[in-house]
Amino acid sequence: MLAFLKNLAGVKVDKAAQAGIEALVRWDPKSASEAELRTMEQRLDDLGREVALARQGYDKEKREADTIQALSHQRMAAAEQLQQQINNESDPTRKAAVEKASQPWSGCSSR
Repeated sequence: MLAFLKNLAGVKVDKAAQAGIEALVRWDPKSASEAELRTMEQRLDDLGREVALARQGYDKEKREADTIQALSHQRMAAAEQLQQQINNESDPTRKAAVEKASQPWSGCSSR
C-alpha cells in the first residue's frame, strides 16, 4: 500500500511539473526554445567530455598493449637466437652452458 501511494504521489508530481512546463512554454515559447537549446548543448558538452575520457582510456590501453606486444616479439626473437646458437654449437660443453643459460630461472638460486 505504501509503495502504491509513493508511486501515485510521484505520478502526480510528474504531471504537475509537466503542466507547469507546458504553461511556461505557452507563455513564452521563444525563451522555452532557448532553454531547451541550452539544455541540449549542455548534454552534448557532457557527452563530448565522456567521449574524450573514453578516448584517453582507450589510447592508454592501446599503448600498453603495443608495448606488451613489442616485448613479446623481442623475447621471441631472443629465444629463437638462443635456439639457433644451441643448434649451431658443436662443442658439447659450450652447448650445455648455452642450454643452461637459456632455461627460465637459470640464474636464480633455490633456497
